[in-house]
Amino acid sequence: MIEKYISRLMETTPSTFLNTNTLHLDVVVEGGAFNGSYLVGVLYFLKELERKGRIKIHRFSACSVSTICSILYMIERLDLFENIYRQGLDIFKRDGRLDVLTTVFDIIRQVSDENLYMRLNNRLYMTYYDVKNCRHVVKCKYKSNDHLFECISRSAHIPFVIDANIARHGRYIDGQQPYFFKEKRNASADNGRKMLCISLVTYSNINTITSTINVKNENNNVHRVLSGTLDAHTFFMTGIPTQMCCFKHNMPMTINIQNKVKQLLLVFIGYLISIIIYATQYIGDDMLKTFIVKVFRVTSEDIYKTFIQHYCV
Repeated sequence: MIEKYISRLMETTPSTFLNTNTLHLDVVVEGGAFNGSYLVGVLYFLKELERKGRIKIHRFSACSVSTICSILYMIERLDLFENIYRQGLDIFKRDGRLDVLTTVFDIIRQVSDENLYMRLNNRLYMTYYDVKNCRHVVKCKYKSNDHLFECISRSAHIPFVIDANIARHGRYIDGQQPYFFKEKRNASADNGRKMLCISLVTYSNINTITSTINVKNENNNVHRVLSGTLDAHTFFMTGIPTQMCCFKHNMPMTINIQNKVKQLLLVFIGYLISIIIYATQYIGDDMLKTFIVKVFRVTSEDIYKTFIQHYCV
């Protein structure tokens, strides 16, 4: 269905853009839980541009849900995201969790081969945070499909939301911010390649923050996908940064500031989780089994479930 609307949108794309040489791109996209559907809408439009020879995407840099969307783009199966979204939505409404990654990996395995990881080496960059060493990790080379999926699981681990654990294997959490490719001083040395940045969460727009987990009254993701497609179309039609899309070289100052704030938040959250994990490991089992600690755990879980049930689903 979406392809039909994109074809109509292409009819309004300026001839000055359609008649120019192929635009070579690296795509950098952040995560955002359910906002991944907006990204899928953008990617549908990019895929149509690539089919028509207007753009050529060389690399993706992503984190969290955007790693999954990027893979679906590269294997040309964006249509699978609707099923992924629906299953994630059902689990979230039922359990208040996003424990859907195993299902996602099974879906991807069914439509790819054992050499998928080789196709993604040096083409898909992803980030996650290692709270043990307090550092932001960037991965672009994978040893196997299982290693690829493990890296995605680390990149997508939102504490207590993916499952009941604060960190994957007690160590890894959501990368929160993708890796920005290094811009070369001499653009001609890199075929004039530009860096397209896609933002799914904007601090200046509270709705983009709440929509990451607020899916109240939603039964499908069509409106999110269409919104992403329209945003990408507006960007390429006008050349002006939109809410989601911009080129790195003319990124609005507000987005630059937001990225710096995200870096600081990532470090703060990383150290905080590291302290919590360290404390729980060394205060002893007797302390963890005390009445006060048990009450705190139960109360926190109840508050979380109440928040999700009343404000998100």
